[in-house]
Amino acid sequence: MKTIRIMLAILLSVGCSIQHPINKKIVGRVYGEDFERTFPYKSIPVPLAGAYIQIIPSNKTSYLTDSLGYFKIENLTKKKYHLRFSFVGLESRDTTIVLRVHSTDSLNILLPFSYNKEAYSLQQAQKEIRSGHPLLFGITETIQLDQFTTAVFWRKYKVNFVVYEKELIQKGVQNLDAPLDILLRFNEEIFNYLDQTFGEEWQKEAPAGILGLEDWGKRTDSRENQRKIKEKILQN
Repeated sequence: MKTIRIMLAILLSVGCSIQHPINKKIVGRVYGEDFERTFPYKSIPVPLAGAYIQIIPSNKTSYLTDSLGYFKIENLTKKKYHLRFSFVGLESRDTTIVLRVHSTDSLNILLPFSYNKEAYSLQQAQKEIRSGHPLLFGITETIQLDQFTTAVFWRKYKVNFVVYEKELIQKGVQNLDAPLDILLRFNEEIFNYLDQTFGEEWQKEAPAGILGLEDWGKRTDSRENQRKIKEKILQN
């Protein structure tokens, strides 16, 4: 009887190992969102060395990507895995993968640029407007920095500013605090406020380098031309 029990235990063990063989693995590569160093500072994926990988909820073992951003997690069984990828200065990302038939599954993970979304939101732009000192973002060459920062415009229209230097961005010494499209959207909310409050004259007095102002002016001219065309049509 004892021998039969032992044999059954062995058979069950073998059966489990056949159903869930521990020979599967997950491989892949982790990228981080970076930006080109020249305008328009497009987003580019860059392989991340030393990105941190965890299997959730287990915290017993963690993994790191190699110098080229590659990783490999071995000795896995046939089941669902929840993985968390993280890196300093970038947003963490979670993903779920189910290991089935294939012994190896491959992943490509992109960790987005991390920034304070609330600080650069349209709600924050409105808050700055209500405070009486709206904020604008600019980019200028170092040689024009003094001209930008000392412009009468800022005091006359009670506008604060944050300015980046092209040369420092190109050298990697300085980075935008948020993606360019987010800064442009923030500025446009302030542009709209300035148009409604002061008309379009402020645009002529604003210093060169304010992000998005040139395109905003073109759109303003286009709207004005459309208005004049409509007036002529109505007069005829």
